[in-house]
Amino acid sequence: MLFVSATLPFAKGGSPFRMNAEDLHSLVRFLSNRAVPNKHAQSLILQLPKVAQGVSAADWQAPVQVVRVFRDFILSRIDEALQNIYRNHLERLCVPLGLSQAERIELLRPVEPTAWQLIDTIDWQAMADWLGLGDGPQGCLARLSALPLSKPAVTFTTSYLCNARCAHCSNFSGPTRREPHLSLERMCALIAEMPQYGLEQLRITGGEPFIYFEECLDLVRAVRAAGLRKIAFMTNGFWAKSRKAAVDALFKLQNAGFNPANGDSITCSAGWFYTEFVDPIRIGFLADAYLSLFGRRIEVRLKEDRHDPSGAEAARAQLAAAGIFDSAKVGSETIALAGRAASMSPQGELELGRTCGSAISLTVTPEGTLRTCCGYHGEIEGLSLAPPGNRLTLGELIRIVVNDPIAQLVANKPVRELLDFGATPPPCAARADRCGPCRHVLADLTRRAPIEERLFPHQRYYPFWFQSDRSFYLSDL
Repeated sequence: MLFVSATLPFAKGGSPFRMNAEDLHSLVRFLSNRAVPNKHAQSLILQLPKVAQGVSAADWQAPVQVVRVFRDFILSRIDEALQNIYRNHLERLCVPLGLSQAERIELLRPVEPTAWQLIDTIDWQAMADWLGLGDGPQGCLARLSALPLSKPAVTFTTSYLCNARCAHCSNFSGPTRREPHLSLERMCALIAEMPQYGLEQLRITGGEPFIYFEECLDLVRAVRAAGLRKIAFMTNGFWAKSRKAAVDALFKLQNAGFNPANGDSITCSAGWFYTEFVDPIRIGFLADAYLSLFGRRIEVRLKEDRHDPSGAEAARAQLAAAGIFDSAKVGSETIALAGRAASMSPQGELELGRTCGSAISLTVTPEGTLRTCCGYHGEIEGLSLAPPGNRLTLGELIRIVVNDPIAQLVANKPVRELLDFGATPPPCAARADRCGPCRHVLADLTRRAPIEERLFPHQRYYPFWFQSDRSFYLSDL
């Protein structure tokens, strides 16, 4: 056996969970490598004295996001023991050249019994009780099985059809883009699989998803039927033509099962890019109706161009005139300088030393393509992992994403390291926004195979899906 179970957290027959100095150093490295938001990292650090005193996370009275971060840290220690099993096997095996990435992952099948022996040394029920997240042992095992995912969520970009043709739109959405459209059948099939894989949240964006309002109602019903925790919609609020229209639409959503009290949400995009197409007064109608019906403030996200602050100031004045600050939570977000916004980007030197905490996620585009992030729907071909119109199961899609060595590197290492493995260097002067490094290094990465082969010995491996009663090989799904 290639691990010492007594050193793992929540080992059966071991001592109650505590943290020592080495664990603290490991936690600091974990928070840094996973790009955990500062507010969550700071809140977690404040809980550590309680851990030393034997207080379980269930009694921290901390935000659930903070407890989930700590759960991922605990699981990362178990995952490291699994990685040692996989690496030792591959080193003894001497991986042949010329295999596909799927074939290389398949080489780990013989160590499934050893991996399961490690899993069986952990008291998963005790871990679940200590964390108090309410998802039981299987919730912990599901997260361990897909630990690279930045969030336990799936995003559907349903279409590029939109009532607006905003100058900043990263995927060229507009009134004439009726095709392609991700089918409702495909979306519902993937939703039905999500609970099996511990994926609790669904995010719906576009285009403008509420153009297909009946489809949105069907998606809410599918989420509730599957028992998912949260569905989140992105919209520009065009459909709130009056307060009555907003109330009627929200009431239909509520009847379908939409419930902000349990985590569901609508986020409304706003800003000077939108005012040509959506009168801010409509956002005011929507915010007022949302507060009246649900007793909660809707989130309004003000899109800003950091190189032209005057537009944001004018947009804030318009929102204030519509009374939106009285009934909504207004935040800001810097636009991604891609798509139509590409011309707004200044030319400069790319920050190739950055990592991206969102690089490993599940996004399905209108074409049915799988991407590890939004990928600007065509601009970054290097992040496209499954072809248009594929009918892969959710388990198969997860297996592709979590075992992708390029996405793993982007999520955990500076993008510049891809250059050492054969990626094309970017131009000296390029669009210098936060996603510029990926855009320029990965955009033309059509020949992934040689880079994947070189990265394979250095990546992390997730060949199995562990369940409380058994494990199974993801390629058997």
